[in-house]
Amino acid sequence: MKNQTDDIDKKARQIFQDRILKGMIGPGSDMWGLPDEEEIISDYPLPRYFSGVLFPNKSVSPQSQADEDDAALASESLITDENEGDTALDTQDLDIEETKDIGEKQEEGKVKRQDFNLDTNSFFPTNIGITIALDKSIKEIDVEFSFGLYTQAKTEERRIKISKAGYDSFFEQGIPYPLPFRDSLKYEDGFMFLNRELKGEQKNPERANGEYGQFDEFKNRKNLTRQTEEGGYFSAYYHIGKLEKLLGRAWKRTPFIFKETINVEKSSKSPISFDFPIEIYKLTDAGYNIKIYEDDRARFVKIQLVNRSEDHPANRFSNRSENLNFKSLFQGSIKVQSEGLVEYKDNSLNTYASDDDIRDEEAEEIELIYRNIKSYGIGHNCSVIWDEHTKTVESTFLPEQNINDVINEFEDSSLDKALDMR
Repeated sequence: MKNQTDDIDKKARQIFQDRILKGMIGPGSDMWGLPDEEEIISDYPLPRYFSGVLFPNKSVSPQSQADEDDAALASESLITDENEGDTALDTQDLDIEETKDIGEKQEEGKVKRQDFNLDTNSFFPTNIGITIALDKSIKEIDVEFSFGLYTQAKTEERRIKISKAGYDSFFEQGIPYPLPFRDSLKYEDGFMFLNRELKGEQKNPERANGEYGQFDEFKNRKNLTRQTEEGGYFSAYYHIGKLEKLLGRAWKRTPFIFKETINVEKSSKSPISFDFPIEIYKLTDAGYNIKIYEDDRARFVKIQLVNRSEDHPANRFSNRSENLNFKSLFQGSIKVQSEGLVEYKDNSLNTYASDDDIRDEEAEEIELIYRNIKSYGIGHNCSVIWDEHTKTVESTFLPEQNINDVINEFEDSSLDKALDMR
C-alpha cells in the first residue's frame, strides 16, 4: 500500500529543490508571472544566478577589447533603437565601474558590498561538457544544446501578472496626486503593461522633469495614505511594487535550443558556431566542440557547449558590466541520445589505457569504489544524469540522489539472532 506520508514528503522536497534550482540557476526566479523560459528579471542576471553560467574568455589586451565593447554598445544592436543609443545607457545607470581604474573599483568594493566584483572569483567556466561511451559501430549521435541569453527588456516586451483589483487600485478615486500616465497603463489576460514608453529620463536629476518623476510623486507614501479619521492606505499602496517593477530596470531571457546530428568518427578541429535563428548582440556567440577517444572496448565522445563570444576585458569583469551580462550564456545544457550508448565503465579498475590522454587517477579511484554501479557518462564543469531506457545522457548543475532512512530499532528477537555466533 502506498504511504501517503511519503508522497507528502516527496512533494515538499520537490518544491524545495525547484526553489533552489530557480533561485541559483534559473530561470523563474522573479515574480513577473511569465513562463520561465521567457522570464523577465528586475536586475542583472549575473548577480542573480550563481551556477550554470558560461563566461566569455578574458582578453589579453583589455584596453583594445574595452574600446571594441564600447563601440558595440554605442552602435545599433538589440539593446536599443538606433536613435536611442545614448538614452538607453543613461537611463539604466549601467557600467558605473567601467570608467574607473582597478584601484577605484577595489576601494568602492570595500564600501559597497553589493557591487561584487567577479575578479574576486578565479573560476569563470567558458564551457561545459559531457563524455559518453558508444559502441564503435556508431557513426552519428543526436545532441540537443540549450541555453538562455539576456538582454534589456523593451517596453513592448514587459508584462507583469497582477489581479484586476490590483490594477484598478491605481485609478482609485481620492488619491491626491493621480497616476499621470493612466491612459497608457493597460490590462489584458491577467497582465499589466504599458502601450508606450514613458516620457523623460529615468536617471537623476533629469528624472524629476518627466513622467518618471511624476510617478515618484504618485508612489510617495503620504500620497497613498488616506486623509480621513480612519486613516490607512489606499489599495494602490499594496500593489505599487508591481508597477515599480514594470517601470524599472528589466532583463528578458531569450531561450535557444539547437538540435544537431553530429558525426563521431573524428574530433572537430575547433568549436563550431551555432546558426542563430534571430539577431543577437553582435559580440555574443556560442558553439560546440567534439573530441573523440577510443580504446579496445568503446569509443569515448566528449561534447562541449562553448561560449564563443568576443573576449571581455579583464579589468571589466564585473557582474554589473552590461557587456559581460550580454556575452554570458545562462542555464546551459547538453542532452545526448543514441541507441549505441554503452556503460562508461566496464566494472574494471581502469577504463582507460595507461598512456591515454584522458587518464584520471582520481576517476580511477572513484571507479573502484563504485565499481558495481552502472555509469553512462561524466561531466566537465557540470554533472550528468541518464536514462537507461531512452538511452539519453544529460548535463545538470543540480544532481540528486535519494538517501534511504537508517533506523536503529530492532525487535527483541531479531537482535539476538543477528548476534548469535552459532
